[in-house]
Amino acid sequence: MPDTVLSHLALRFAEHPENLATEALGFILGRSHEARTALAALARQLGFDCPNDLAYQTQVSGDGGARPDLVGTGSDGRVRVVLEAKFWAGLTEAQPVTYLASLRVTGGLLVATV
Repeated sequence: MPDTVLSHLALRFAEHPENLATEALGFILGRSHEARTALAALARQLGFDCPNDLAYQTQVSGDGGARPDLVGTGSDGRVRVVLEAKFWAGLTEAQPVTYLASLRVTGGLLVATV
């Protein structure tokens, strides 16, 4: 992991540093039009028609107790993007399957960083 201010503080003061990093990413996406536009552009490069105006929330509880790190919801209320940001841990067996099943209904995109 790079030696940055955020990583230093997360490891030193947070009981769950991954949650702190996820909240920081959610904060940035919630307040930066440029960050949301860049994420949407990346999704489009991957072949997903992603709107620029998604509203991002962190750790939203879903079906079957799933709680993805970040969820991007369109103005129509449909979940369009699920981000699972793994900074210090890998995906569990259930995570990708549960998230993909929920996105099958909305036609969304799952992005997992490991």
